[in-house]
Amino acid sequence: SGSQACLVCSLTNFFKLDVLARVCGLNGRPFRNVGCEYEAFDPNDHHFDAGSDPDNPRWQMVDIRYKRKTRRPISLAELREHAHQLDGLALLRRGNRLSVMPVSKKHWEFILALEQTKT
Repeated sequence: SGSQACLVCSLTNFFKLDVLARVCGLNGRPFRNVGCEYEAFDPNDHHFDAGSDPDNPRWQMVDIRYKRKTRRPISLAELREHAHQLDGLALLRRGNRLSVMPVSKKHWEFILALEQTKT
């Protein structure tokens, strides 16, 4: 099964949440066999991290499975308009870089409800 996930397009000036997915494991393994981000140890890979220790790795690879597109894109600006309802959401913290981060069930349900509304 796994946790629910959303993918965010952040390569442009318009940040948008537009794909829902399910986390199905790490490094191609089910959660019970979690491993590290193997590309961090390959000096020929552009993800190589000379400072990462195989016995205590800095990076993990999350495997996801596509679930569906959202009914409409939800922008970071729109999420910020609902800061009161999304209080504590890591994504809205100042200085936070986009990455993998937890989302509470309450916040997840609120964000999914936004796709039903018109902007």
